[in-house]
Amino acid sequence: EIAKDLTYYFARSEQMPSSVALGVLVETDGSVRAAGGLMVHLLPGHPPELVDQLEQKLAHLPPVSSLVDGGARPEDLVAEVLGGMPFQELGRLPLRFTCACSMERLDRILITLGREELDEMVREGQAEIICRFCGQRYLFDRAHLERLRDEAIDLPEQRWRH
Repeated sequence: EIAKDLTYYFARSEQMPSSVALGVLVETDGSVRAAGGLMVHLLPGHPPELVDQLEQKLAHLPPVSSLVDGGARPEDLVAEVLGGMPFQELGRLPLRFTCACSMERLDRILITLGREELDEMVREGQAEIICRFCGQRYLFDRAHLERLRDEAIDLPEQRWRH
């Protein structure tokens, strides 16, 4: 469903003809056997007949996870979709799991809550934030929260409360 949602988003929000194919093969023990995906964007100035050609290829494309499980490399997936049309690889980037969370970033977020909210946290003695992306736990002790409160500005009362 995610691939369909992304395709819809690109067509409606970005107004860019696109197709997204994603797949994962999961073993009985829950481990991932093969996973992969591809995204095709048509840029302005493409020949109108290219849309029909790509739609035909994509409609008959085997599941991406099966292709990857069979040893297909990224360039093999592109060649499969383009069906013999020439293409040029412009570059490669390593794929890795990263998260942009940090104590400094969370400091900036907490400061935006304003003095009143930070005062409440100071009274509680500590605060904990858990990143929903990577699961990293951040603990803010009373002294840290007091420093953030001193940097915060006064916000209009009841800013987010009804």
